[in-house]
Amino acid sequence: MRQNYLDWDNPAHRKLIVAGAEAVAAHIGLDRLHEKLPVIALDEIHKFSRSENWLKGFFDIYADKCRIIVIGSSRLDVYRRGGDSLMGRYFHYRMHPF
Repeated sequence: MRQNYLDWDNPAHRKLIVAGAEAVAAHIGLDRLHEKLPVIALDEIHKFSRSENWLKGFFDIYADKCRIIVIGSSRLDVYRRGGDSLMGRYFHYRMHPF
């Protein structure tokens, strides 16, 4: 079974993410049929300097083949500002600790 959780703070995961959306899709197995759509969790990806463009590209290509959850610190609020945003591609939820 493939791991669907990728953490930017893990060097092996970071290398995979930097390799590109196609490398992550191959790692997750998005080229195969699944009974249910796989869920991919990307943790702390906002630390990647090109994370917004990476996420937009990944979503635009693979949105119909998986569900994507981006988790991390409050710095994720940066996606709410102007510029070339992720608008229409994400829903922002704030989860408070237990």
